[in-house]
Amino acid sequence: MDRREGAVHRRLPCGQRRGRLRPGARRRGASRRRALELEGFRFIHILAPCPTGWKSEPEDGIALVRNAVASGLYPIYEVFDGRRYEINIEPSADPVDAMANLERWLGLQGRFRSTGPDADSLRPRIDDQWRNLRRLASD
Repeated sequence: MDRREGAVHRRLPCGQRRGRLRPGARRRGASRRRALELEGFRFIHILAPCPTGWKSEPEDGIALVRNAVASGLYPIYEVFDGRRYEINIEPSADPVDAMANLERWLGLQGRFRSTGPDADSLRPRIDDQWRNLRRLASD
């Protein structure tokens, strides 16, 4: 069970996945305000670049997060009361563009240069993840 599934399983008032998509974005947005207005425990999972661990250049940080989101690798969504899913950002609808974003995400990180995953092996898992997420959001 991953962190998100653990939060959903416990029916927390709010669970979110977010990403730093632009400089200064951490203090903005209706999603953040909505989470702060709820009572009880809130789980917010934020994709934030780590140049040291990712072996990437600091100036590529925002581009890395944008590529992860646009490729569908990192979905941005919210879960309310462990039941209602709301997708906040859809990945690129163009499969060629989504694959290019995934390849850029992998290519900008030194940690994947020698033995890491390739875009072709990740794509089917990402597509399965999105089919499941869209199904949950439509219920």
